[in-house]
Amino acid sequence: MTKDIFYQLKGFKYVLLHPHGIGDLIISMPYIRWVMEKRSDFSLCVRDEILLSGFFKNFPFKNRVFGGCPFLFNKTQTIKNYKKLNKLCEYLGNKGIKAFYVKFNKYEDRRYQARNELSKLLNMEIPFNENIHGEVYINEEIDILKKDVNKKNVCFLHTQAGSFIKSVTPQRLKKFIPPDYVIFTPPYTNNININFAAQFLSKKNIIVDSVYMHSAGALGKDIDVLFVSLTVKKFISTLLPKNIKIHKIIYGNFFDIIKSFMYYVFLKNV
Repeated sequence: MTKDIFYQLKGFKYVLLHPHGIGDLIISMPYIRWVMEKRSDFSLCVRDEILLSGFFKNFPFKNRVFGGCPFLFNKTQTIKNYKKLNKLCEYLGNKGIKAFYVKFNKYEDRRYQARNELSKLLNMEIPFNENIHGEVYINEEIDILKKDVNKKNVCFLHTQAGSFIKSVTPQRLKKFIPPDYVIFTPPYTNNININFAAQFLSKKNIIVDSVYMHSAGALGKDIDVLFVSLTVKKFISTLLPKNIKIHKIIYGNFFDIIKSFMYYVFLKNV
């Protein structure tokens, strides 16, 4: 695998390894794109599932984005994955490619972290814009959905998440969405930009995980109800997009599940 990655990346001087999920990628993309515009010797290496998701379908520098990056965070494999990533950086370094990755921490705005690490490691002053909370790349996807979505009251309800609690709650909330609203269920597709386009066009926006929370920030799309894990409650302020309104946050515990059943009136009147 290490040799395969090298053959993809040879010819580049720098490579940013992105072992994180799509949510962290969304908030990092303004700075990654800025660097790619300035430097043709810089490339990006992401996890295979992200490369195959279609996220980069409309990205202008997609020919410099590659797969094969190991996943970092895993409940039982994190230490092992750190070693794997460091070994990959060392291997590529011996081949003349400066490889690095951002070690995000919980207590600082991740946009700052992505921008600062890239600036430091590339010795470039990358501009920071407080009002930009990420980027997604939707072009023709808007046209594909616009005719159908604009004819209906559509609610974007993302119901899949790693946490059992977060996954159950919005499923229960389905019956509380007004009867004249159509729930948008993300289709089985290798182009996640379809989901982002639907989120942008929908009249209600109910979010369960960080991918669509960050895409809402990138799109400037207010969130009606946000479900997050209870474990992030202490540092949620460093994660939330600040350019949009989030009308209600429900944390993933059993008391909040009970309370969530009372929010149907709120959903009807948003």
